[in-house]
Amino acid sequence: MNKPNTLPLNEWVFERSTVIGQVTEVQSDVLMPTLIRYQRILEEVHVVYQIDKTNNAYSRIHMHAKRLAAALEDWRLSVPGGFWNAGLFVNRYHAAQVRIYEMGLLYHFQVDRRCSTVPEAAAGQPYSRANLVSCVDAIKRYLDCFLALDPTLHIQLPYDEWSRLVVALFVLYKLSVGPKELPGWEVSICRSTIDLEAYLSDVVGRLQHGNQPEDPPDVASGGLYHLLPAILESAKASFVAARDTPHLVTPGLECILI
Repeated sequence: MNKPNTLPLNEWVFERSTVIGQVTEVQSDVLMPTLIRYQRILEEVHVVYQIDKTNNAYSRIHMHAKRLAAALEDWRLSVPGGFWNAGLFVNRYHAAQVRIYEMGLLYHFQVDRRCSTVPEAAAGQPYSRANLVSCVDAIKRYLDCFLALDPTLHIQLPYDEWSRLVVALFVLYKLSVGPKELPGWEVSICRSTIDLEAYLSDVVGRLQHGNQPEDPPDVASGGLYHLLPAILESAKASFVAARDTPHLVTPGLECILI
């Protein structure tokens, strides 16, 4: 099962994955039900937030976030004992919180990549505002977890961990400069909690430390892992420009990743 997330979520899938977790051939088999359940939560987050973008949907979007956050918390409690601090489960948890609490308003890449603007009345609702504040807190917790990883082991991290890092920084960038999708968002809320410039510098420093000279030339010549420091440096310069001279905003992380 290279891609367990391709299986439709139903009781049969959970039963089979539970059997695999009980009759293990290797130690990681016990995590199969947990990983399948996590992936399906992420898929539901994506599907739910993309289904309906009408004005009425924006007014009730916080209800989806509440339900999905509860499902994620149930998942956290289901992680087998002894594995929570291994296998990047803490990172997964906080990264999923970011996706849930940004409510599909910021990280919403689709085929046409259109960015719809949320009605200011809906974006300014107390529940929506509270979710975005929770999103900022989740980003900080995730980045702190990532920065706690041994940088010499970065080259061994799975691709989905780099995806989590990119999404967290992407959402943080937009909330720090003022997303056009949320005209009523106050960037001071984000900037008072997380210093984007400082975090980008820390991440870049860790990545550069992890890029050892002995890395194989064919690996060091390309790939997201080796290109990310330059991308993030460009994003940092863009953020500083947007912060210090908001009338001269330059394309940053958003345009680079598009």
